[in-house]
Amino acid sequence: MFDQWVSNIDRKKRNVLLKKTFRQSRYQIYRIDHGHSFSRNDFPDRPDCHWTPHTLSYLPQKLKPNAFYHWCLNQLHSSDELLRFVKMIEQLPNQQIYKVISSIPKDWHVSQGEKESLYAYLKKAKKMLRKVR
Repeated sequence: MFDQWVSNIDRKKRNVLLKKTFRQSRYQIYRIDHGHSFSRNDFPDRPDCHWTPHTLSYLPQKLKPNAFYHWCLNQLHSSDELLRFVKMIEQLPNQQIYKVISSIPKDWHVSQGEKESLYAYLKKAKKMLRKVR
């Protein structure tokens, strides 16, 4: 659901790590590489996946299912488990989201206008998660 929220179009098995838990038959999943977040599925002409306030206006979108997402869904005991993750994102206070965006380092060269657009996108996408799950 986090990938859906941030429109990460590049989730594949090569950018996740699995770590065995204390229960030997279970694994903790760590998702790495969020470089394609805030990207559109239909942007083949933008291989760098650099978002702008303009491209954010076309989001959110429903992510295209892929083998990794199908595998994740098969690990759930029920499709209602997704709702738990949706609720966690929905319950993030907007002030906290704004605080995180405001903490983006200056050397990342994200303008105040871009930060405002990103904040507006995340608030809008948070409200739409239930519709796309």
